[in-house]
Amino acid sequence: MASTLEVGDVVVAMGHTGRWEITKLENNSASVKLLAKSVDGPVELGFEMHKVPVSTLVMLKKGRG
Repeated sequence: MASTLEVGDVVVAMGHTGRWEITKLENNSASVKLLAKSVDGPVELGFEMHKVPVSTLVMLKKGRG
């Protein structure tokens, strides 16, 4: 499944709480930003993680792209 992930997809990062959006994919790692839900849609919380192993990401929703 990891090969089907794309920038913009919303994922769960195993070992971390919340929903994350993929902002960058490089080799076998990703940069992701934490999202919160609101009535108007996802809200960025200003928290990012880098070099997250793609194998630890599970897709929740395909990107807007």
